[in-house]
Amino acid sequence: MMDYTQELVSDYGALGKHYKITEILPSDSDAEPRVFYVSTLDESEIPALVELTINPPAAPVGPSVDDFRRAVQSHLDAKAQERQYDDAFTLTTYVSSTNVAWAAEAQAFVAWRDQVWGYALGELDKVTTGERAAPTVDGFIAELPPFQWP
Repeated sequence: MMDYTQELVSDYGALGKHYKITEILPSDSDAEPRVFYVSTLDESEIPALVELTINPPAAPVGPSVDDFRRAVQSHLDAKAQERQYDDAFTLTTYVSSTNVAWAAEAQAFVAWRDQVWGYALGELDKVTTGERAAPTVDGFIAELPPFQWP
């Protein structure tokens, strides 16, 4: 923890206070002190805010679960676009089409989509619980069940 001074810069009443934080350096230091600002409703939170400012949490390593989910959805959309459908959702709306070919494509796609999401969500649960290491996004997409157009 660094030593610092705090100076009230603005008081917004019920909305909180804004403080200027200035690092106190040893008297023999030639360095410039760090200066930053924090806002809080409770002055007792300032030490924790200072600590977070000077020692921010490490950025997450690797892709997030949302990155994997977006990649899976993009994979599904790209597959639908192979046959000129706008995206996966649009293709699924043809499941009851009177055009036999479109209905067959949609039915096969829906079955595959369900397999893909079943696998993806199960494996992502394993990643979040530590049962498996997080793969790369491309590696994860390569693990998904293949699709064959009817």
